Amino acid sequence: MSPFFLSKTSSFRYVLILSGVMGFSSAAAAESLTLQQSVAMALKQNRLLAADQYRVDMARAGMDEANGYLMPRVDASYSAMRSNSPMTVFGSRLLQKRVTNADFVPATLNHPAAINNYQPRLTLSMPLYQGGALWAGRRQAEQGVAASSSQHDWMRQQLMFQTIQTYMAWLNADAQLQAAEKTLEASGRYLNNVISMHKRGLLIESDVMDAEVHRLQSEVRVNQSRNAVAEARDMLARLTGVDADQLTQPIAAPEFQQPQLSGEALTSAALESRPDLKALQAQLEGSRAGVDKARSSFLPHVAVQATQEWNNANPSVRNGNATVSAVVSMNIFAGGSDRAVVSRQEADAARLSLELDDKRQQIGNEVREAVRQLTEAQKRSKTESRAMKQAEESLRITELRHLQGLEKTSDLLNAQSRADMARAEAIRAGYDVSVAKAQLMLFTGRLGEESLMAAAGQMNEDVNDKGNVQ
Repeated sequence: MSPFFLSKTSSFRYVLILSGVMGFSSAAAAESLTLQQSVAMALKQNRLLAADQYRVDMARAGMDEANGYLMPRVDASYSAMRSNSPMTVFGSRLLQKRVTNADFVPATLNHPAAINNYQPRLTLSMPLYQGGALWAGRRQAEQGVAASSSQHDWMRQQLMFQTIQTYMAWLNADAQLQAAEKTLEASGRYLNNVISMHKRGLLIESDVMDAEVHRLQSEVRVNQSRNAVAEARDMLARLTGVDADQLTQPIAAPEFQQPQLSGEALTSAALESRPDLKALQAQLEGSRAGVDKARSSFLPHVAVQATQEWNNANPSVRNGNATVSAVVSMNIFAGGSDRAVVSRQEADAARLSLELDDKRQQIGNEVREAVRQLTEAQKRSKTESRAMKQAEESLRITELRHLQGLEKTSDLLNAQSRADMARAEAIRAGYDVSVAKAQLMLFTGRLGEESLMAAAGQMNEDVNDKGNVQ
C-alpha cells in the first residue's frame, strides 16, 4: 500500500488534489490523461463492474421468468408407438376411431396384432389461483431487480471513487517525487559546499559525513517516490482495464465544491440517496414477498388444462380428440416442511429489518464523521501551509548563515529536513481537504459523473481565463 494514502480510511482515501498544486497548459492537457477520461475508461472497461452487470441481467431474467408463470402455457408434443399389448391396442383403436364388432372377439382382444399409433398433441395450461404464490414470486423478483440495480449503482460509485483516489495517488506521488528530486539536488549542492569549506579548513570531517548521509537519504526518498508513482500507475491500469504503458501522464484534477447543506440535511439526503441502503430495503421487501409466497402453500390451488390430440396408424393430423379439465388441490399435511419454509422466510425478513436499521445509523455516523474530517482537514491545510512557508524561510536564513560560517552543517541539514517534511505535509494536507469533500459526496450517495463534468467545466473556464488552474 502506498504511503501516500490516508490512514484513517480503508476504502476512501485520496480523491481530489487541490487546484493549483500542478499547473498545465491547454496543449499539455490535450496530451495528458484527465480524471474524467480515467473514470470513463473504468466505467466502460473494468472487469469486475462488467461481471456485476451480469448479476443485474440475471435478476431481470428472473423477473421475466416470474411474469412468464402468470401467463398461459402451450406445449406441443409428437409421439410414435407400436405395441401388441391388449389394452394398448384396444385403446389405440378407440383413439383412432376404428373399433369394429370384430375387435370384441375374445381371441382378438386377448391376442391382438401389433398396432401403430402416431399422436400429435397440443396442451394449454393455465394456473387460475395458486394461493397468491405466483404474484408473490413476481414481487420477489421485482425487488430482486431493484436490489441488484441499486447494488450495481453503488458499485459504480465505489469504482469511480477508487479510480479517482488512484489517479490522485499518482498525482500525489508525482508531486512528492518532484519535491524529493529538488531535495536531492539541494543536498548535492550542500555536499559540494561542505566539501569546499572542509578543504579550506572551515569545517571538520564529520560535517562532510553528515552531508553525505543526508544526500544518501535523499536518494532513498527519490526511489521510494518513484516506486509509489509506479504502484499508483499499475493500480489505475487495472481499474481502467488497460496496460500500464498505455496510460499517459495525469494532469491536475478539478476541485469539488464544498456541500452547502448542514450535517442533519446531509444525513437526510444520504438516507434518501444511498444506493446500498436502497438495495437493502429492496431485499427486505423481497424477503417479505417470500413470506407471502411460503404461506400460499396452505391455500387452495386451482388450475385448468385443455388438450387437443390426434391419433392415427399413419403420420397425419386426423381423428382429433379434445379434453378440458380443472384441478383443485389443497395441502393437508407435508410433514411440517411447509411451516419450516414460512419460519425460514420470516427469520430472513427479521434479519434484514435489523440490518436495515443498523445501516441507517451507520450512514448517519459516516456522514457526521465525514463532516468532522472535512472541518479538520481544512484547518490542518491552513496550518501546514503556514508551517511550510515558515520552514522554507527558516531554511533560507540558515543557508545564508551557513555560508557565512555562522551555522553548523548539521543545523543546515536539519533545517532542510524540516523544510522537506513541511512541504510534504502541506501537499498531503491539500489532498486531504479534497478527499474529505469527495468522501462526503460518496457517503451521501451523490458521487457521479455529472459532478466530475461540472467541476471540469469550471476548471476549463479558469484555464482559458488565466492560463492555469486557479
